[in-house]
Amino acid sequence: MAGAAAMNNKMSFNEAWPILQEEAINKLIHNLEVLEESQLNSQCFTSHDYMRLYTLRYDCVKFDRAEEHDRKEVVLKIDREREGEQIDQAMLKEVMDMYEEMDNNSVKEYYAKGLEEAIIEGTATFYSKKALNWISNNSYENYMLKVVQHELLTVYASKLEEKKHLHLLANVRDEEINLSNKLLISYTSMQ
Repeated sequence: MAGAAAMNNKMSFNEAWPILQEEAINKLIHNLEVLEESQLNSQCFTSHDYMRLYTLRYDCVKFDRAEEHDRKEVVLKIDREREGEQIDQAMLKEVMDMYEEMDNNSVKEYYAKGLEEAIIEGTATFYSKKALNWISNNSYENYMLKVVQHELLTVYASKLEEKKHLHLLANVRDEEINLSNKLLISYTSMQ
């Protein structure tokens, strides 16, 4: 029985629904068609069946709520980081790894996909609110300046940092060449 195995593992509603459909709903429909009303209560489900199916349904609802809460927390942490706050990157990675692991142990792979969808939706919401705030609180020129600054800081930050590093290296090389030339001139003038 698939339902018995489900009692030992927490399942999402999408995983548990076929079990509930088969062992509860279809059984009830069949019994309604076959049994008389007076026989339904005594022959439809045993107390063990009731407890098992109720526990399965209850655990699914609890699990789905916890999963939804986790997704919201991940998106909130990412939003805080976007606003410049330092967040625990290792913890965030552990949560994402946990979702990947749940997919590996699941019949259907939707945990990580659900988290990814929540992050994408959260990103769209975050930047839509930010753009709306910028538009309503700034002139056109200031808005465009903020957009360019944001683009430069977020999209091109690593490229700018690389250029800065290369520029510093070039300056160091130029200084080394100048120092070498000065030393050479000093050395030749002493002779």
